[in-house]
Amino acid sequence: MSQSSHVAADAVSSQAKTLMTLLASINRDMAKLAHDLRQRPSVAEVRHGCDLREYKDAFRYEDQPFCAFEVYVEVDLVDGTARWWLLDVNCTPTGWELSRSITHDSAAGQDTEMLKMLSSPHFTEFAARAPVALFELLELARSGIPGSEQA
Repeated sequence: MSQSSHVAADAVSSQAKTLMTLLASINRDMAKLAHDLRQRPSVAEVRHGCDLREYKDAFRYEDQPFCAFEVYVEVDLVDGTARWWLLDVNCTPTGWELSRSITHDSAAGQDTEMLKMLSSPHFTEFAARAPVALFELLELARSGIPGSEQA
């Protein structure tokens, strides 16, 4: 294997490690959010989970497949309402995306707020910016539940 092949393989290996670390930290932080919300007296039940899926999107990518890591926290409150937070990391034909949404029960049924999407054609840039986007979602979740006084 030539020196340039080793460098290229090391870069791929480094990006793969960075991706796995990023996905693990997102899941860990969302699991911690679920744990923290369980401690609130206004919370009846909390669910947390993640999925890794492959999709096809005829509208955006002409049916080319893309992979999505989806992580969520759902909360049922003692007042009978629910809220949930969803974060998706997508590897698409055009690059990387991180989307976030907050959904809650309302008089009309459910309201969903889509937060600003983070996207980049370059993984390194995307991975550097993703933790800030995660932090913003976590802070909104922690402040959006009754009993949100932080210790």
